[in-house]
Amino acid sequence: MAGVSPDQLEQAVAAFDAAPFEPDRWDEGLRLLGQLCGGWTAQLLAVDDGGAIRRNQIPRMPDDGIREWERQGGTLPDRNPRAVTLFAAPFSIRCDDDLLPRAAQESSPFYRELFDRFDARFMLVGTLPPGEGVRRIVGVLRARRQNHADRADVDTMARLLPHVQAAVSTEARLNARDLRLVVDFSDQLDQAVFVCDRRGHVLAHSAAADRLLASGRFVRLQMRTLRAAADHQDGPLQAALRLASGPPADAVQRVRHTSIALTDAEGRACRVDVAPLPPSVLPMMASDAACIVHIALPRPAAEPRQLLAQAFGLSPAEAAVALDLASGMTANEIAAGRSVSTETVRAQVRAVLQKTGVSKATALAALIGRFNL
Repeated sequence: MAGVSPDQLEQAVAAFDAAPFEPDRWDEGLRLLGQLCGGWTAQLLAVDDGGAIRRNQIPRMPDDGIREWERQGGTLPDRNPRAVTLFAAPFSIRCDDDLLPRAAQESSPFYRELFDRFDARFMLVGTLPPGEGVRRIVGVLRARRQNHADRADVDTMARLLPHVQAAVSTEARLNARDLRLVVDFSDQLDQAVFVCDRRGHVLAHSAAADRLLASGRFVRLQMRTLRAAADHQDGPLQAALRLASGPPADAVQRVRHTSIALTDAEGRACRVDVAPLPPSVLPMMASDAACIVHIALPRPAAEPRQLLAQAFGLSPAEAAVALDLASGMTANEIAAGRSVSTETVRAQVRAVLQKTGVSKATALAALIGRFNL
């Protein structure tokens, strides 16, 4: 595309510079890159080493076009000839003629049935440097009427690719920092917490969550996706992840958190809470982080005497006497049951009443009752 002005390039660079801090600017930058390189939009695709799509952002492309591309194996070179660019040298730029003879392009099912259908008949693809187990490309989509890219289009993409890479790198650092904050809070409370993206892939998890995965109880990871350990319980978990990760169905629907129960092989149950990540909590979090999953594991019941001792500073013997007294036993009965003198028990009762701040056994029973002991 001849005649790209410095002002147009500057506008695209500004959008990419801002994108890590204002995620909405990614769409603006990709649209501008697409237009300046002779197309109508651009795609930012990230695929991990396991073949899972981490990101597939194509502004102005209908959702059904993106889903169909993914369903047909758009990241697989044996199905989509353009997918080989994921493995090309960093900052290399290729067009369709570099990937496939024109006759083969015309006969390719992907070109005929998908690319033509969604106005992506021609493409100019730049490969970004891989990092953190992820490969990325930026592709300019061109309708058949826009024809193949020319030398000017390639030069324009070459000038913009470093800015896209800088934005991707900055965003990754910010994401790592923000995810670490979520996990750090969870670790302080020893909670099993997972942060997932819009596909249910786990982006980060706490130490307690790591131990839970290692135990094989309740949940597991399959291709980085969080799943219930028992297959028959996985449906509700996946539905909860989809609800929390997707946009509200309408302006009225605001509640997207879900609580479900999972059981392990021994029949023990845990509660799983799945909720969207609120933008106000992590304002710089990029769009790949979508929801948080908290698993409340069953904990052994606390020993009543220990709870009372911690709450009121009682000795173990005083805590035991307090529980007996609250149950209606007399000092004589307590002494006989413990094989100690009545005077010893009475001294312990006085200490219990003083430390708990009550004056009689009935008040002590009411106080202990509030602990559900």
